[in-house]
Amino acid sequence: TIPLKVLYLEQRGVPVLQIYDESGNFFDQLYTQPDPDSAGSYVESVLLPRAAIEVAQALGLSPEVFQFNDWQTALGAKYLKQTMPDSASILTVHNLEYQGTFPGYLKMDAPLRDYLIQRGVIDASTPEEIDLFRLTNLDPGLRHNFLKLGIIEATKILFVSEQHKQEAMNDVRRAYGLNGV
Repeated sequence: TIPLKVLYLEQRGVPVLQIYDESGNFFDQLYTQPDPDSAGSYVESVLLPRAAIEVAQALGLSPEVFQFNDWQTALGAKYLKQTMPDSASILTVHNLEYQGTFPGYLKMDAPLRDYLIQRGVIDASTPEEIDLFRLTNLDPGLRHNFLKLGIIEATKILFVSEQHKQEAMNDVRRAYGLNGV
């Protein structure tokens, strides 16, 4: 397991729970660290929505709706169906160009690999190139496109504007391969 801390904050009187990684391996800077196309970013995108769901469960909460945003949390819709099927999921799409697409195998940098071995997520015999489908138990037919999976699995899809929605649905160039999904 990967230990994460949950911080309780209030913003304008609204309680907010923030997930924090003390190791510094994850959730450092969005789109920058870890690199969006790296194994670290992949792991982050698995961790964040799972952590949100597990925190709710640990607190005995049964939210009616979970909100996920873009590819970084899109797997939450899939996990939610598996763990809290009575809760609905909303996926808000801000940018179709970045979909969280990953190959079936991905090489991890040494520090991340060592950290995951130390935490028992993978063992030392795991090859340097990790089979991502085996790591996450996702269907290989989904080709590790996290945004596409989120769109398929979410209860509702929101776009940041009506124009953005129309472009996604009707403009092949602006849908970036997701038209028809």
